[in-house]
Amino acid sequence: APRAWDGFLPPAPLALLRRTFAPGAAYWRETGYGAAATGFFSWRCRLADLDGKNAAPTAVDGVLRLVWRAVAAAYPAARKATIVEWWAHTREHGGGHALHYDSVPGRRAGDAPRHPVVSTVTFVDASCGGPTVVFDQTVANKTATRAWVAAPFTNRLVAFDGSLLHGVLPGGAVAAPRARRTTFMANFWADDPRAGDAADPERTRGASVDFPPPSRSTWPAPLLAEFE
Repeated sequence: APRAWDGFLPPAPLALLRRTFAPGAAYWRETGYGAAATGFFSWRCRLADLDGKNAAPTAVDGVLRLVWRAVAAAYPAARKATIVEWWAHTREHGGGHALHYDSVPGRRAGDAPRHPVVSTVTFVDASCGGPTVVFDQTVANKTATRAWVAAPFTNRLVAFDGSLLHGVLPGGAVAAPRARRTTFMANFWADDPRAGDAADPERTRGASVDFPPPSRSTWPAPLLAEFE
């Protein structure tokens, strides 16, 4: 079953995420977030690089390590993960997210889709918006018999089996002007989601890009500072 932790991040990491993904922040502008031509994109890190043995952990390393520790304690299979894929979303009050699976194609034609071991959502700003909903339906069973609903709450971490169907419900009633529902996702994979040569019409396998990106973007700078 899904798990939730309230008050999850210490003040400094939470403040870092709130600055990096604030409305009007460079992240949204420089990545082209929300543009039809951009589509879905995410970033990936090797979990072996988060141990701090070779260099002082960066700010994003520290956040991902905190999430991984919590997830691995709740879901032992996550201890064998090798890759963490992460990204962020921001939505207005009425903006939901269609039901979907976190998945990439199988390694070879005809193989079943691959899923992360565990998917997570951290509510960075829950000023508005609807809940995350998770069903017990998978690609294999094709049937939902139970559902779990996680209301948006700032600094709440939600984790669930990465093979489960999930989405976001639109917010109800009325929200304050310019309020946002901003979330930070981190999914833990047993192997590289980019591996394999099966057909990938939705280009999900190539969506995961090594972080930091090889560009002149300014948005990664705070995430590359030393973890506090």
